[in-house]
Amino acid sequence: MVHSSSSLRSGSVVMALAGLALAGCAAHAAPPPGVPVHGFVANSLVLRGTAEPTLTSATCSAAAPTSPKHVVELPEETRATIFLGPEKGQPLLPVSMLHMTHLDSNRTWCVMTKADGTPAALVGEFPSGVYAIAVAESKSAAPQRYEVTFEKL
Repeated sequence: MVHSSSSLRSGSVVMALAGLALAGCAAHAAPPPGVPVHGFVANSLVLRGTAEPTLTSATCSAAAPTSPKHVVELPEETRATIFLGPEKGQPLLPVSMLHMTHLDSNRTWCVMTKADGTPAALVGEFPSGVYAIAVAESKSAAPQRYEVTFEKL
């Protein structure tokens, strides 16, 4: 009887540790309050908004955007191309930067349009989790509408 009781305790410990490991894997950083969370529909996702005229440097900072316009949740590691350009029917963007931070790790990706407004593309492997996304542009006379398109590869 002692042997089976010991086996039951060992089994319980293993199950408890497995449960903790699964809970740890499933937990992700919480999105900023008031920002809607987006996910892929089929193999693409399109985000639209007005770029903030706050871009003063071409340097990609490691900090998450203080006021992200979008939050994207990836349920699994995803290989994708991310495009930044003007919303359809809008003029080319002035120099603009897409800033995307993985909230669990604080890892950051940035991509900038060219001075002539040529759209930008970023290709990469993105870990599962929650991402804060913001688009900033160099100062312009009128607010500029952008479109960020994620396409799974």
